Amino acid sequence: MASLLILYGSQGGCAEEVAERLGRDCERRGYEVRVSAMDDYDVLSLPSEGTMIAVASTTGQGDAPDNMRKFWTFLLKKSLPAHSLASTSFAVFGLGDSSYAKFNAVAKRLDKRLEMLGGKRMLPLGLGDDQDSGGYDQKLDVWAVELWKALAHLHPLPEGSVPDLSDILPPSRFCVSKVGKRSLGAVDGREGQQLLATMKLARGDFHIAPVLTNVSITGEGAVKEVRHLEVDLSLCNQPYKTGDILAVQPTNRLEDVENFSRVMQLDLDEMVKIEPNPQHRSKTALPALLCGFGPVAVRDILLVHLDFMNTPRRHFFELLFHFATDKTQKERIEELSSVSGRDDLYEYCQKQRRTFLEVFRDFPDARPPLSYLFDMIPPLRPRQFSISSSPRVAPHRPSITLAMVDYVSRTKMRRVGVCTSYLKEMRTSPHPDQLLFSIKEGTLKIPGVKRMKEGGTVEDELRMETSQLIAPLIMVATGTGIAPFRAELEEYESAGHLKRLIVAYSRMQDKKVYVQDKIREEASLLWHALEEGGVIMVCGSSDKMPRDVRQAFVDVVNSAGQADDAEQYVRTLEATRRYLQETWS
Repeated sequence: MASLLILYGSQGGCAEEVAERLGRDCERRGYEVRVSAMDDYDVLSLPSEGTMIAVASTTGQGDAPDNMRKFWTFLLKKSLPAHSLASTSFAVFGLGDSSYAKFNAVAKRLDKRLEMLGGKRMLPLGLGDDQDSGGYDQKLDVWAVELWKALAHLHPLPEGSVPDLSDILPPSRFCVSKVGKRSLGAVDGREGQQLLATMKLARGDFHIAPVLTNVSITGEGAVKEVRHLEVDLSLCNQPYKTGDILAVQPTNRLEDVENFSRVMQLDLDEMVKIEPNPQHRSKTALPALLCGFGPVAVRDILLVHLDFMNTPRRHFFELLFHFATDKTQKERIEELSSVSGRDDLYEYCQKQRRTFLEVFRDFPDARPPLSYLFDMIPPLRPRQFSISSSPRVAPHRPSITLAMVDYVSRTKMRRVGVCTSYLKEMRTSPHPDQLLFSIKEGTLKIPGVKRMKEGGTVEDELRMETSQLIAPLIMVATGTGIAPFRAELEEYESAGHLKRLIVAYSRMQDKKVYVQDKIREEASLLWHALEEGGVIMVCGSSDKMPRDVRQAFVDVVNSAGQADDAEQYVRTLEATRRYLQETWS
């Protein structure tokens, strides 16, 4: 039996899900499979791997995911021989968003580097795109067909044997056993707060600090409520820099926890023990926020671990199929989990942003046990917010600016953001609520000065300080995209570097005015800024705004500039990190 290694670099869990899905499909075809995050794998063993499949997402400005960085840094060592991977056949699939200039940059670099180290490419690089109507599945389905052909050619099955492609329920990653009941008094809605100490022990890179300010900064009748929140860092001794990100670990709303438990017929006060399943191929670590501290209540699992208010992907329906008892429901689930049903799945789930909770309501005869929910529903991951304050102005009180997610869908269902609703309810007095968070380096970095590393020739790009500005900055923001720029503006204004602030009001008059309209109006000013080495930074929604803003700058070059090819001019800005973009859906 051929042995395959599947490695993934995943920031939000999508690449991990793809890797696990490929692992299951490889097993059904008779291969022995190991699936691991790249940084959890001993990279020194890579030359001894006969066949390796890599799945990598791209974050920020073409950056590698957190759980891939050590692996990637090692592969970049100049001391590695060019034939290091001569015995390894490889295939790479990337997950990215084509609205970014550096679309799937990580997968492209990885694919090229593996070849440079002597690896043999089994099939062309696959590039999944979130902008496709079917998401990354649209390209993955086609790429996977070619992968199976390549593997069959490389590792043919013994003569007379046939791969078992029957849809058999794989073992769950964890075993869950009941150990009794928790005696619980009246629920006061602060249970998530009471879990913070335990959660902090499981997340060594996280801190706990009180919320000092939590106010709405939009008036009555606003299309969307926006809030300003400040955290007190004075006791946790945690510094931050302009442009950093505050990653907040939320909890689910108690109302949603109770609704989910009723739909799934779970006893919230049941105490359970969670252990790795010895029958599962992966040596998966226990859920970090729950385990290592003895039995845990089902209520706590739903509060802090399972992101059941998120939207399911195909993998969920592939597993749900095995638990459906009603014939009609089983057929419908099978359709949603099939390649041919991809468009139907998009209409049913992604387009409506239907939640796991709502899907379980739609299929009342499909009730997987708690042990399988850990495989079917992703963990409740930290949500990231750009810090909107300057450490020079507020050194111990970073702030974030967040737009509340609260609307009614086309299916007449209310949609409430897990983290934004959690933060909205944070109390500031007389006993402030505590926030579990970490501070991470942001991706919108102003190109800065260079320095030589001690004892080497590698140069690091440093974040440019206000006093070091040598070129104009053109900052374009929509909605809460202003958050990371607010910190910059505080510093630039105090230093006298803020030249102009141009505002576009899209909803305060009959004729809507957008940022791209203002860009075209100020074509001459912006062209001169670009010719002086100016840097463009764009932040906001990933819908139509990034494309429209980019086209506006192409028009600026066409109308006010003197470049022969305006499109190529903007591409050069992107390639040289003078056109930076940070967007979200």
